[in-house]
Amino acid sequence: MRKLKNKLIKSWSSLFTKDSFIQNFAFVFGSKSITFLIGFALTPIIARVFEPEAYGSYALYHAIVLNVSLFLTMKIPTAFVIIRDEPEFKELLGHLVGYLIVGILLVSILLLLFGEFLFGDLSNQHLMNGWYLISLGIALYAFADILSNWNVREKKFKEISKYAPIEALTTKMSSFGIGWLKATSKLGLIQGELIGKFTYILIYSKKFLRGRYDWLFPKFSLKQWKILFRKYKEYPLYILPAQWISVLSNSIIIFFLSYEFFADDVGKYSMSIGLVSIPMNVIAYSLQPILTQKIASVDDPDMSIELINKFVTSILIIICLALPVGFFFSETTINLFLGPGWEESAVFISWMIPLIGFQIIYFPLIGALIGMRRNKTTLVANLIRLLFILLAILVLSLFQISFNQTISYIIAFLMASYFAGIVFSLHQARIGVKTIMIVVVYGLVSFIYLCLVESFKFE
Repeated sequence: MRKLKNKLIKSWSSLFTKDSFIQNFAFVFGSKSITFLIGFALTPIIARVFEPEAYGSYALYHAIVLNVSLFLTMKIPTAFVIIRDEPEFKELLGHLVGYLIVGILLVSILLLLFGEFLFGDLSNQHLMNGWYLISLGIALYAFADILSNWNVREKKFKEISKYAPIEALTTKMSSFGIGWLKATSKLGLIQGELIGKFTYILIYSKKFLRGRYDWLFPKFSLKQWKILFRKYKEYPLYILPAQWISVLSNSIIIFFLSYEFFADDVGKYSMSIGLVSIPMNVIAYSLQPILTQKIASVDDPDMSIELINKFVTSILIIICLALPVGFFFSETTINLFLGPGWEESAVFISWMIPLIGFQIIYFPLIGALIGMRRNKTTLVANLIRLLFILLAILVLSLFQISFNQTISYIIAFLMASYFAGIVFSLHQARIGVKTIMIVVVYGLVSFIYLCLVESFKFE
């Protein structure tokens, strides 16, 4: 009891210690929580303005933008945190901006000339006429990635936490305004997000880049690009494939559903996975950059392992205790929240509850491995996830089954993919057997949960 009391006192003191792990997490988590509340509160309003088809268009747009912007940056902004020399950082930044400008122009030309060929086989045809929205989204996502990693480098978690809710509020209100003015808009959600992200970048840049705008002046030198990219080759060679495989593991499901089913079906799945992913976005993505920075600053490997061990154990115990709450999220409750037209999404959400735990563990764990510079491990872990998803798609493409059955199998394979990736990562990081066994127990509990819910739905 005394030990617990001392631990709580120490944690409370760390909350007021500048740049401590707990203080940084509190800033980022607080910002993410406000962002979550804004999104959660306005979701039922937006869901009643836009039809599922609009959400299907947004899901496909988002999948394309995430994959392309990731390839353009090549994850080199992730290297910002390890660069100690400021002139070297400024040099890399300028050449990276110049390279991105050229890359975005080439992608825009490609979309303009071959948009019909690229989207012709997909059920969603609205993006064919909105190729410029994709180009703009890629540019904003790439620049936001630069700002985000620059922020991590300077440990300005408090500053950036002030502006994230502005993006969420602007995005939702813009989407609502577009939907209210033009109820049949299929691209309104995309346009709303672009307005929100542009507003966030504009406001944050004005504060964060004060007196340093010249740092972003683009430099165009093919020879220097080769030198810099060769120097930081581990990022495009290892971290980029690892991150891209992780993004593709989620995006490929959207591509598959867009090919096999209608846009409104994709929208129903997108709504479900989007709501379930809110805890991941709040908790996991709050922990990931801080855990990465914390472990990157630790020289003792044993201390890094101990940090990961405590993190995984503590989070999983909390998740296991909170899992029964999922049974209270009945279809009736979710239907009331989302409104008419989203009945299938309510069913999918009730199946996805255990997925939250896997996501909250997996993404910060990957960040910790990056901090330990175990880039090959992150690559293999994400590859394991992708292989599970590809196996699911291969199996599903061989059988003619309903949309609901397809989603149930996708959810089961998603859980299995996270489970396998977590166990592999912990084993490679030489985490104790006790922690791995806790993950195994959670996996069994999740499987039992899914079976119970599915048997209830389909009996």
